[in-house]
Order: sequence, then C-alpha cells, then structure tokens
Amino acid sequence: IEGDQTAFLKEQLEHCKTQWKLAVYHVPAYPARHPNDPTTQKIRALWVPLFDTYHLDIAFEHHSHTYKKTFPLKSGNIDVEGTYYLGDGCLSVSPHSAKDLPYIEESGAYHFFYVVTLTETRCLVEWVLLDGRRKVTVELFKKPSHNDLLQPAS
Repeated sequence: IEGDQTAFLKEQLEHCKTQWKLAVYHVPAYPARHPNDPTTQKIRALWVPLFDTYHLDIAFEHHSHTYKKTFPLKSGNIDVEGTYYLGDGCLSVSPHSAKDLPYIEESGAYHFFYVVTLTETRCLVEWVLLDGRRKVTVELFKKPSHNDLLQPAS
C-alpha cells in the first residue's frame, strides 16, 4: 500500500480530468467485516485522504464477500460531499453478513454484481442479484463539465 502504490494513485487522481472518478481495489478501506485489518488501516491512512482531496465519487471494494454501501464519507465522517464505498465483492462464494458498523448505510448477504451507467451528468450504480432483481444503489448528478473526454467523436 505504501510507497509505489500510493504514489501511483496520487499521480492518477491528480491528473484525472474525467467527470466521474471511480476506483476499484481489493481490500476495503471501509469493510463490512474486520474494520481493524492492518491493510484496511493502511488504506484509510494513505488512500482515503487522496480520495477526499481529489473528490473520488465511488470506491468499489472487495474482500469481505457481502453487499455493503457506506454513507458518503469524507475524513471518515458522514458528509454529502464524500465518497461512497461499495462492496464487498460476492458473486461466486458464500456471502457473509456485515457487522453493525457506523459507516454502513445498508448491507446484506447476497450474491450480486454491479452495473454502472455513466453519462456526462449522471452516475448510476445498480446492484443485480442472480435472479435478475435490480436495485439502485447510488445515483449521483453533476453539472456538465464541457470536458472533451465524454463528447462523441466528430
């Protein structure tokens, strides 16, 4: 976590010009279980401040094998301007129940995957259960950025 990985993450976030900033990684900063895991603590200390500084919209976390959605968090506190941490990866293994942790808005022991739909002004994340049922997990809106990265090629 420390060293090259954190330097790489900072460089990528610092130079990111996209309307939406999303990250995907394995060990969660805000897990559904095991909040005192040493790697989790390193991610909170080294990566979460970068997510806050560079306004990461959503972090897709894994490892705990359960559905989890945090409240939007900034500096570890609930903040409407903060990052949503979604996870924790559970499609092909037995799901686990989440612990009752203050940062978790909702959770459940489900086999699921996420579908992400991005437009210039909207980020929609839905979780999909294996039987096809869908639920909107997060829906965010931003003003148009007039960024060429999302404009159709001429």
